[in-house]
Amino acid sequence: MAARVGDAAALRRALDEAALVVAAGEVGEGLEAVRCAVAAVANEAGETPLLAAVEKGRLEVVVELLRHLDAQGVAAEANEAGKTPLLAAAEKGYLEVVVELPRHLDAQSVAAEANKAGEHAAALQRYRQNAEFFVCSCVGKGTVNVPRTPGGIMYHQRWNNLQFVTSASFLLTAYADYATVAGGGAVRCPGGAARPYEILAFVRSQVNYILGDNPRATSYMVGYGLNYPRQVHHRGASIVSVRTDPSFVSCQEGYASWYSKQAVNPNTLDGAVVGGPDEYDDFADERNNYEQTEAATYNSAPLLGVLARLAGACGGLDEYRPSLPAEAAANRTARLAAARRRHPHLEVEQNVTGTWEVRRRTYHRYSVTVTNRSRKTVRGLHLGVSELAGRLWGLDKARYGYVPRRWLRALRPGRSVRFGYVQPGPPANVWVTGYKLV
Repeated sequence: MAARVGDAAALRRALDEAALVVAAGEVGEGLEAVRCAVAAVANEAGETPLLAAVEKGRLEVVVELLRHLDAQGVAAEANEAGKTPLLAAAEKGYLEVVVELPRHLDAQSVAAEANKAGEHAAALQRYRQNAEFFVCSCVGKGTVNVPRTPGGIMYHQRWNNLQFVTSASFLLTAYADYATVAGGGAVRCPGGAARPYEILAFVRSQVNYILGDNPRATSYMVGYGLNYPRQVHHRGASIVSVRTDPSFVSCQEGYASWYSKQAVNPNTLDGAVVGGPDEYDDFADERNNYEQTEAATYNSAPLLGVLARLAGACGGLDEYRPSLPAEAAANRTARLAAARRRHPHLEVEQNVTGTWEVRRRTYHRYSVTVTNRSRKTVRGLHLGVSELAGRLWGLDKARYGYVPRRWLRALRPGRSVRFGYVQPGPPANVWVTGYKLV
């Protein structure tokens, strides 16, 4: 009865009474053996206290009972109708109980649960097929694959795309562990087997992109790294703190006075994950660009689980990090040396800051730095770019070539302007077309 109504206190009293019997010498068994016997006793229908608690979703009682039950015994036993505690919890939809029970069963017992499912076996197989179809599509080995941006992040839609990336990464992480334990060590995909370490390596690439390893070198987690969104679409972050200005700010005033400000947010929303870039890896850090700069808890919550998992396995993933052959690396270095140009007053330098493969093509992320080497201020800088096969970030298109963004119209001595682009093959040709010294 205590198990069915969820009375954990009454359950503990029953087990304590068993302990008193042992202490009085009335039973010649060990204390834990008696507790196990009490916890495992079944009623006329063959229903154990554990099964009764599971049927009602009494998580606290389930946990208390499992402390005293044989993990390979009563915890896996079925009643007269053939229903086990795990199957009962799954049918009722008690997720917390479903998560707790397998912790007390080994992999063989969990697999045996699936074999006992009877009429549910076909449904369970369909779930597995759908899960593996999803995994294969994400890692690029399916018949239909999830689209990716040129920078390699999964892409579904412009409005808050990172919610799908973090959620999918969480599911991939969980399934990689499942495949290790019960899936034969690999997921069978049309494009070849997806091994658990490959799935985790792909997940890590998605996390690295979010944290700044992307064409814009922008971290989409606020407060992480040097370059992250400063105008997050978030009312609390975009209105001055009461500690700074204790005057009252009404709802209407907050929108009218603070929403359209061009300045960075007065409060940093540390740890928040914004919506992220579009399908071309472009991102506009503007407060009214809510599709890309709005933060959401369902962005960061799955990412927390992924980070926890990767933190325990990052050492084992290093050996699978993609690397360029020595000859290719040497050729790339030679190309970049040729891409470095000196001007009487300006220096243009290009560097490769990232390399990855998408659909069997190797892409490079190039970072270009233009530095003022003179003793005067440079204004009206115009740059020419040719042999550009991808998109370019950090410059504005002008009538003749490209110019720095509007907030960087002057380069003082020793200062630099930086921009980047992504493309396969060698670097683009970048040169100075005009400027003024003042």
